[in-house]
Order: sequence, then C-alpha cells, then structure tokens
Amino acid sequence: MLSRRMFLGAGLGALSLPTILQGQAIAAAVGKLPADTAVIQYWLGGAASHQETYDPKPDAPSDFRGPFRTISTNVPGIQICETLPMHASVIDKVTLIRSMGHDNSDHQHGMHWCQTGHDAKANGVNPFKGSSHPAIGSVTGLVRGAHHRSMPPYVHIGYPLDKVPGRHYPHAAAYLGRQHDPYVILDKRTGDGKDPGQDRDFRIGNLDLADGLTLSSLTSRRQLLSRLDRLRREADHSGMMDAMDHFQQSAFEMIAGPRARKAFDLDQEDQRTRERYGPTRPGQTALLARRLVEAGVTFVTIVDPGIGLSSSGWDLHRELEPGMNKACPRMDRAVTALIEDLHQRGLDKKVLLVVWGEFGR
Repeated sequence: MLSRRMFLGAGLGALSLPTILQGQAIAAAVGKLPADTAVIQYWLGGAASHQETYDPKPDAPSDFRGPFRTISTNVPGIQICETLPMHASVIDKVTLIRSMGHDNSDHQHGMHWCQTGHDAKANGVNPFKGSSHPAIGSVTGLVRGAHHRSMPPYVHIGYPLDKVPGRHYPHAAAYLGRQHDPYVILDKRTGDGKDPGQDRDFRIGNLDLADGLTLSSLTSRRQLLSRLDRLRREADHSGMMDAMDHFQQSAFEMIAGPRARKAFDLDQEDQRTRERYGPTRPGQTALLARRLVEAGVTFVTIVDPGIGLSSSGWDLHRELEPGMNKACPRMDRAVTALIEDLHQRGLDKKVLLVVWGEFGR
C-alpha cells in the first residue's frame, strides 16, 4: 500500500510537507500576513577567532595581538583583520557587534545559546543530547512560514543534524515538533574530498526524484492517493480530509513544481555571478542562500566548513595561523559577494545577514 509517507519521500527527504504547510496556514490565520523579509545565518561553526576576523586588538600588547595585522576599512575609525581584505570595502554596509557574549566556553553549550537564545544548563538539558528550546529558524518557520507555499520556510545548508554519534546540533525545532525542523541540504561532493572549501561542481542533489521515479509516475501515485482519500472521506465528517487536500496539493507543487527546483538549481545562475561568489563551497552556498530567500524561504542557515569536514571547521586552536590563511579567503569572498549582491538587488532592506559562531577565541 502506498502511504503518504512514501509519497512525500519521493523527493524531499524526510520533510513532512503537508504538516509544515498546515502549520504555516494556522500561523497565518492567527496574525497578519508577514512582511516579505528573511534571514540568512552564515554560521562559523567551531568558533572563528574574533581577533583574527572582525574584532582585532591593534592597541593590545604584542603577546595578545596575534600573528595578523589590522587593516583600515571604508569607514574611518573601523578596522578589521587583514584576513578579510574584501570585507574592508563593504564595512559601510555592516553593523559590527563586538560586545555580545556568554559565559560558557563549551562549543555545544555555545551553539545552544546562539541558536535558541537559552542556556541549556540552566534549563536542565544536556546539549549533547537535545535542546531545551527550538532554534530561531524553527520559530521563524512556525510563526512566519515561507513567502511562497511551494518553498520550505527554513532551510539548513550544511552538515546533517544528529548524524554524529553522541552529538546533537541545536538548529532544530525541539518541542515544536519535527515538522518545524529545517529542510537540510547535504551537498554532493566531487574530487578527493581533501579540501572541503573547493567544490567547482557544486550541486544540490536531493530535490531529485527517487531512482526510477518520473513526474508521470509521481502524478499516478498522487491520483492513487486521491482515490484512497475519497474512500476515507466517506467515513470522515469533520472536514479534516478536505483540509488535507489543500496541503497535499502544496506539497506536490513543491516536489514537482518549477519554483523550488529552479531556486535550488545553481546552473540557472549567471556564470559571472557564480564566479563572483567563488568556486568554493562557502561561495556557492552563499549564492544558493540568496536564491532561496528570493524564491520565498524565510530563514536560511549556511554552515561554513572552515578547514574541516564537520560542522566545527573553525575550531583551529594551535592551527590558528595556517587555518585562518586557508579558510578566511573563501569566507571573505563569499560574504562580501553576498553583501554586495543583496544591496544591488534591492534586498538589503528585506534580508538580514548574520555572520557569527558559538563564540570567539
């Protein structure tokens, strides 16, 4: 027997689209229509050094200044680290917050703080096992929904959640329910995989239909579901079946419709724009994030891999100097291109870009 779960598994992984879409409709019914705004969270997992990026200490003793110089920017009096030379030309479009922090030096607790706004320890939760509160992306998805019904409200571009034994990533919905977890994109990699930053053949693969499944056969499955639902509707007098028809229609549009598939397809982008962001994973995921918010996604998280093949690629410790020399140029190019692109497209008043990690070092 073909279940709804099997049907929805045809294209978008484990995402329960009708449930998500139904939640969006409920949220919209209790408040006014949301403004056409969005958030892109550029996550420097592992905690990039603040001194070697946005908050250098040029007046500190030499023992504390570190190996890198400070450079001026296009705003008089504001300096950043030389690891981000391209940033220097867009600082007038940036708000640098150098006064925020928390009191826990553990990465897992720090991630929980930043993603949920709550202290896991104070709430009696082990952040390695779960979250005490939902991530801001999940809350946004619940309250605001997507700006177009054929798009998911919350997308996480990076490493899978809860796939590392004994490790929980607090980017998910917690007690709001899994229907408000992000749609997680797992990039298909080419080459030897030794350098997670370089990816000239970057593609998004999990919008594809399952092996052997065509749009024609998907439509046939949908027709079968409709016939089964008609049988169930005879015994249903609450109206819930009619409501579910609407959400299944929206789910089908997301799997088979052109809007989502086009938004996730970077081959649709002008080649000069792709080169501007850089032929790297940070660059291409930043570009993808811009395409997604344009298409109607409300909250996008990008995990910059730094130098590693995990979600903590900026955890450099004794490898600080070589690590920053390797990771920063890709991030510098990606973030600068994204800032400029948002402004040139008139999205700077609609899209908030947040670049941060769980703490500095």
